[in-house]
Parts: sequence; structure tokens; C-alpha cells
Amino acid sequence: MTPRHTWAIRYLPLWIGVVGITQACALGNSLVGGSCAAGYVQCGEQCIEVSSDQNNCGACGHVCSGGNACVEGSCGGPDADGSADALSADDADANRDGGGDEHGNPDASGAKDAVVDVVVDAIGDAMADGGDAVADDGGDAVGDDGGDAVADDGGDAVGDDGGDAVGDDSGNVDALPPLVCDNGLTACGSQCVDLTNDPAHCGGCTTVCSSQICENSACVGIATGGIVFIGHDYDSTDPYTAQARVLSNAVFIPRANPLRVLSFEEYANPSAVAHASAILEDVAQQVGRTLALTSTGDEAAVSAALSAGALDVLLIHDQPNAPSGTLASLGATWAASLTAFAQAGGVIVILDGGTGVDEMPGFVSATGLLVVGSDTLLSDGTALEVDSNTDVVGIGVLSPYAAESHSVTVDTEPNGGSVVWVVDVPNPESSPSPVVVHKGL
Repeated sequence: MTPRHTWAIRYLPLWIGVVGITQACALGNSLVGGSCAAGYVQCGEQCIEVSSDQNNCGACGHVCSGGNACVEGSCGGPDADGSADALSADDADANRDGGGDEHGNPDASGAKDAVVDVVVDAIGDAMADGGDAVADDGGDAVGDDGGDAVADDGGDAVGDDGGDAVGDDSGNVDALPPLVCDNGLTACGSQCVDLTNDPAHCGGCTTVCSSQICENSACVGIATGGIVFIGHDYDSTDPYTAQARVLSNAVFIPRANPLRVLSFEEYANPSAVAHASAILEDVAQQVGRTLALTSTGDEAAVSAALSAGALDVLLIHDQPNAPSGTLASLGATWAASLTAFAQAGGVIVILDGGTGVDEMPGFVSATGLLVVGSDTLLSDGTALEVDSNTDVVGIGVLSPYAAESHSVTVDTEPNGGSVVWVVDVPNPESSPSPVVVHKGL
């Protein structure tokens, strides 16, 4: 018997051993003239029918564990597992100490054996082999032969013989088998996804749609690379308004962080620039983005930044103070650089307030990025409608919202294909007039 077994016997409460002798005698187990009735065996001061008593099965003090019934003097019956109970032979031998009488009862010298036998038998029935927690031969947690966590022979975490995380014999962490997907799905990491409509895996694993809409393996709403024309100049626009949301949506299209924005302000109104900058800085703080906003009125600096790939967004403010014809000439000068910038994923945001010499339509058209024939000034408070709330520029913009001072509609390319009229003036009698246009390149 190992020290572990001795510990169990020594410290288990003694009431386990005496539970049988506290029972009162009924008629069938009464002592008759100093001896037990036929079919009963005297166990202590009781007469017990050892053929069917769960606490004295086959011999005094032999307890059937685990709820097993005592049948014909054997726990679970003589045929329960093809043999008699594992310890019944020992119990029949006068409680293990040779000091019992012909009934298997303890004598004076073996009085403590009744307790010992009951405890050992209870443990033995549960383990039925060597005194371990669950039947095995090595004192292990779950039946094996090596003191391991789960049945194996090598002390490993999961059944193998090499001390590895997943069963092999090399001591290495094994790779899981490749994920196999059916029904046209594609394995992306640990899941099968439909690349045709999954906004987190649109057209390819981990391709995330900013609009959260994926159709035919393409994101709805152009995510990067293009031009956004906005018919507002932001001279009086405060943060948290729908008009402010249009600007921030456009500028924050690229996912870069920090977001490098070059603001061209050569002929712009300072108040409009200040309001727009406050809007962008506020949004950057809200969404946890770093905004690297650089202001310039130097046309050569813009050309150099475009060529060097040193920015993500070019923000061109409305230029009401420009001399006539200046912006159209500048648009032609920048045309090639702007096209290459947009095709490489850059975003160009152009604001138009329709004031001053009204140079912005000529500038945009001269770049070749978007044709804008003319603009028309709107009355303050004109109701504007978000016509495409799935385009990245229109996401989350309240509709309708009121046009603030210096807002315009434009005569431009038709809605459809790579051109999206995001915001317009609804007109039930004719076609709507666009205010915000997004074109991908």
C-alpha cells in the first residue's frame, strides 16, 4: 500500500466505518437465540443478508461503490464484468488480518480493521486496480501509466508520447490540418467565407469594405483612389453637422494612420480653412486617428508632394480670391501628377463655394479627373438629400440636411459606373441636381 493510500485511510472520518452498525434491527435481521436467522450473517451487532446488502456485499464491511447494487454477494452481480468484484476475495478472508471468526467478523485484536476494510474497499471499488484516482497503474489523473494529464505514456498534455502540444513524437507544436470549405466558400483563417458578399473579406481574405457592403466581390462605395467634389466651402460650418460629416468622410477615406493631408489654401478664405481644419481635427480625435495636416499656398510644394508620394489626401479649398483663369491653368499643370496620385490610391477633395471669380469648375475640368461644366449657387437652407448612403462619402450623413451659405449644385458627369452622386437637390419635376460627387479612378 502506497503512502497515498495510507493518507486516505488515516484522515477519512471514522463514521464511514460505523455506518452499518448504527442501523436498527428489523424482524428479518434480528438475532435469534444469540445467532442470526437463516440467510443472514452476523456483522458486528447486526444480522446482514450479505448476498444483497450494498454495504456488506459478500462479506461484512464490503461496500459497493458508485451506486452498484449487491447481487448474489457481488457488487454488480457475478457476471457484471465477467468476474467477481475486485476486492471481494480479500473481504472473504476475514477482513484482511486473519483475526476474524468463521463469519468474517473482526476480533478484539482486529477491531480497527472494520474501518480499514470499509475505506479500502470503497476506494478499491472506485479504482479497481492500484489505488489511483481513476483506474490506472501509476497514480495519475486519468487512466494511464505515466502520471500524465490525459491517457498516454509520456507526461504530455494531449495523448501522445512526446511531450508536445498536439499529439506527435517530436516535441513540436503541430500545425492544424488545412481548413476545407464547401459550397463555393473560401478559407480565410479559421473560417469559411463567401468572398462575393462578405464585407470583411470582399473579393479576398481581409479586404474590408469601408461601406460594410460587398456585392459581387467588390465593395459598394469606392474606398480609395479618386476625386470627391463637394459643393460647400465650410466658411460657417461647425462640427457635428451633416455638412461637416460629408467633409470628414471624404478626407478620411484612406485607412493610413497617421493620415497625411496637404491643404492647398493659396487663394482661400482663412475662416473657411479654419472651420474645415477644426472639423477634421475633431473627427480624428473621435475615431482615434492621427491627422498630419499641413497647410500650404505654394503650388510647387504641392507638385513636389504629389511626385514624392508624401501624402494620402490633397484637400483643395475653394479659392474665391484667385485671379480669373488662375485655377484652370493650375489644374492643367497638375493634371498628370493628380491622375497618377489618384490611380495609386490617393484621394483628392475639392471644395466649391461658388463665390469670387468662381474658378473651381474650371480647375476640376482642367485636371481631367472630372468634368464640371458650371455650378449654381443655392439658397441658404435648401434641403439636400443623401442619394447614396452606401458610398463611403455618404455613410452616416443625415438626410435631408440644409445647405449652408455658399453651397452649389454642379453640371457634371452622369450618375452611374465610377461616378456617384452622393448628395443632390431632389427635384420631382426633373432630374436631381448633384451637390457632392465621388468618382473613382
